[in-house]
Amino acid sequence: KRYSYIKTYSYIVQRVGQILTSYKINSADLPEDTYGAKVYREYRYRGVLEEAGKGYPIIFDAINFFLRLKEKFSIDSFSYNTHSFEIKKYIFLKLFAFISFNIKDTNILGKKGERVLNEYKDLTEKALNSENINSMLKHLEQLNNLCIKEDISSGGAADIFAATFAMLKIFALL
Repeated sequence: KRYSYIKTYSYIVQRVGQILTSYKINSADLPEDTYGAKVYREYRYRGVLEEAGKGYPIIFDAINFFLRLKEKFSIDSFSYNTHSFEIKKYIFLKLFAFISFNIKDTNILGKKGERVLNEYKDLTEKALNSENINSMLKHLEQLNNLCIKEDISSGGAADIFAATFAMLKIFALL
């Protein structure tokens, strides 16, 4: 029954996203000085507007990814306790790497271009494919160093991560 609510909610989010996207795209007074506008001019990619129009499928893909990890490691609850803390940390970091790898961040693309975005995605893929927490932490540290060196952030991924976490709480999946 819970999954039928998720499907219904996904449909509502998608319809609202389509309405907002249609309004925003058709509006004559779009700001021209944003990274999103620059990315659209150069790459014809709409970023978060495109995701909104689709109903943020990345959030629902991330929920499914999280549930597979939760099942793989036999974690029933994410309530506060010290039992399985390292595994829970690993799952959340892996979820963040999944989101970071699967979105095309218009801030990074607009600010630094495809080369830096591809380097960012390569590091997130390495973190995502890590088989243990130490390896993942090593790759995430490299990602952090890239972000500092290039003056970029994982802001887009962090926004999607927060939305995913909220949905997990709303649907009592944590």
